[in-house]
Amino acid sequence: MARIYACLLLLVVFVSPAAGQDAIFPVYCGDLPEADCMLLENAYQNLFDLQSGSFDLQFRTWYEQPGDPGDGQAFALSANGIFTDFDAGGFLPTGDRQADWLNRFRSFKGDAVITNTLPESAVMPGTSLTNAAHLRFIDGQVYVDFDSLQPPLGDGYSGWGMYPLDLTPRVQPTPDSQYVVTLPLVLGLDAGQLLSEFEPEMLRRYLMVVRAAEDGQAVFDTMVNIPALYADPAFRERLRERLEHYRQNVRFSPSGLRDAPTDEELDRIAQQMSLLFPEPLRLRSEFVDLETGILSGEYTWNMSGETNDMIDAITGGGQAATWGKTLSEITLRIADFNQPQAISVPETLTLLDYDTVIQIPALGFLPVVYPADSGE
Repeated sequence: MARIYACLLLLVVFVSPAAGQDAIFPVYCGDLPEADCMLLENAYQNLFDLQSGSFDLQFRTWYEQPGDPGDGQAFALSANGIFTDFDAGGFLPTGDRQADWLNRFRSFKGDAVITNTLPESAVMPGTSLTNAAHLRFIDGQVYVDFDSLQPPLGDGYSGWGMYPLDLTPRVQPTPDSQYVVTLPLVLGLDAGQLLSEFEPEMLRRYLMVVRAAEDGQAVFDTMVNIPALYADPAFRERLRERLEHYRQNVRFSPSGLRDAPTDEELDRIAQQMSLLFPEPLRLRSEFVDLETGILSGEYTWNMSGETNDMIDAITGGGQAATWGKTLSEITLRIADFNQPQAISVPETLTLLDYDTVIQIPALGFLPVVYPADSGE
């Protein structure tokens, strides 16, 4: 599951800046000067002029629990390559999740080397910790360079293989409004979530954007003041609502929260979060190339605590420092804006069968054609 999730991030993270920023939430400038805010806003808009380029993605996630000898073991993914025929409009949400997912594979051609590394605790003994693959995506087909696969697939596999993607919706479109959604807790550790939950005017007191410079680029860091945020009445009430929603709707509700959250419990979590993050915390950085004016990269940090541990800390007098925490970092950089990129169908290739496809971990996140669909 972790491998599939991380490979999926290759697409999700890569397209998120181009997915119509205003369609998700407005560009957040905080108290930036007007000129800096305009530079950041235009950088997102200029992505819709992006047609080709190169990219480098680094993703790492790890679990921390004090006293656990497994601390520091991380799942890591790196992906670098080129893309062309990019259409940002193909990533705009339509209201139908299945169609949105499939449209993403129609909206570009790509060539990428993907490498992921698993922690020892996540694999069976004797299993490779590292998987690598060189893939191409062209006109609804995925191409695999067998010679790049680590570990190798076995004797008899060399050159390129091809398998079709299934880009035809199989069920009637389902509007987002018909999905049953369990609302997440709002802990103030995700910039995008904060911007979708609260008005910018309210957030300006707690969510700051500062500009720095880095080798011909403008870097905009988004910082959150956790102690001040948790003292805000609007944030406090939203947290109360979500805790109550979680208590009533999650099937396996934490044992620590048997009744509606009280003011004392909210005070407790505010105190513990303030101890955990007493200084302004960087949630993300946005990079703008000053020559082209295009958003050239993004760094995001996130933490998700084990909910049971967090609720127990609220109600049972535990300490935030003892919570199990899942941390993640993602850095994406885009370069060679609109430079010609040659991505072509290999001259010699083998048509793959489904049994071979499912042996290649890097293909686990793709909407491949199933045997019943292909007539096999």
